[in-house]
Amino acid sequence: MYGLIGSKLSHSLSKTIHEQLVDRPYALIELSHLKEFFQQRAFSGINVTIPYKESVIPFLDDLAPLAKRIGSVNTIVNNNGRLTGYNTDYLGFRAMLSHHGISLRGKNVIILGNGGSSKMVETAAKDLGASSVRFVVRKLKSTDQLLASYLEKIDDCDVIVNTTPVGMFPDNHGPAFVCLDLFPNCETVIDLVYNPLQTNLLLSAKQRGLKTVNGLYLLVAQAFYAEELFLGQILNPNLIEPLYESLLRSQHNVVLVGMPTSGKTTIGKRIAEEWNMPFYDLDVLIEETFGAIPEIFSTQGESKFREYERLTVMEIAKRQGIVLSTGGGVIKNPENINTLKQNGILVYIDRDIDKLVREPFGSRPLLQSAEDLFRLHRERHDLYNHCCDIRIDNNDTISQAITLLKEKYDEIARH
Repeated sequence: MYGLIGSKLSHSLSKTIHEQLVDRPYALIELSHLKEFFQQRAFSGINVTIPYKESVIPFLDDLAPLAKRIGSVNTIVNNNGRLTGYNTDYLGFRAMLSHHGISLRGKNVIILGNGGSSKMVETAAKDLGASSVRFVVRKLKSTDQLLASYLEKIDDCDVIVNTTPVGMFPDNHGPAFVCLDLFPNCETVIDLVYNPLQTNLLLSAKQRGLKTVNGLYLLVAQAFYAEELFLGQILNPNLIEPLYESLLRSQHNVVLVGMPTSGKTTIGKRIAEEWNMPFYDLDVLIEETFGAIPEIFSTQGESKFREYERLTVMEIAKRQGIVLSTGGGVIKNPENINTLKQNGILVYIDRDIDKLVREPFGSRPLLQSAEDLFRLHRERHDLYNHCCDIRIDNNDTISQAITLLKEKYDEIARH
């Protein structure tokens, strides 16, 4: 048996990755205790994730030199009943840095967290010539660590690496581990979390114009190196890149924003059908939970509707690989945009105002007249442009708009 052990694995992509690298079953094994599992030793090779990368070590017979130096294990090979621990996260981390064109030589690195992954990053950063490596943690264990509540600015930080599960699915919406205002000269932020694709920490970094990297490439690369150990042979490294790009593409959501009757639903359903992705309409989801939207507006008011909208966005945005058509006013709340961007590429379906109305006025609570249409368009057009990753002109044919969307979407999804 081959597989992954950890405490919570519902979000894991490891099964998909390993079964595409090698044609054999790979199991996800959630454990609350390690002793019985290791007593039985009923596996040929396993990977290890949170929170067991350090606690598995006492159950092993041998540690590879790199794993011993790091003090953390993510891969275990059973060789005729003898268990040897390895650390392929280290190799995956270095491969990720190379892929994204990041050098740590001469850099001052801040690591968030002090678990098994933080030890791996520390070792790799020092091996790659970092000038300094410091930790920001919740509880101090040594004099070279800083409190997460540290209030003074740290001017000599170049690179931040988050090794904690803060912001990881299903707890996507909590605050980032640190406020980036404390690191005014930071250039790059790396988050080892890969679900969501952009944690709040990465979104905050992007808003500041910093280079950002999530943990998906590391996940694929470390799995590749683990399979080499499981098989006892060298694999073709060209397997990594296409698998990474395929996963990155499949995990992104297509989120359509724009004015009512701009074509969001029509385009969304066509994209979902052609790309074999589930389609959701945000307004339909709201009505399924909270009741008819006109009734909400008439009895509870717009502010209550916007709260229902926010709650619905929080849940649907956690999903990956979906197409979502949103209501015209979803962009009024910046929190909605932040939440949708965690896994989504936002597409503004822009249509000239004289082509928008395809139904009688009065069927939508905020659209009772031509004056309402012009007013909403003035209020929202800049918001749509500001929040979107892609803007699509939908003034000609739906087919042309979809073709343009596909071209732009694939280019963004690869980066």
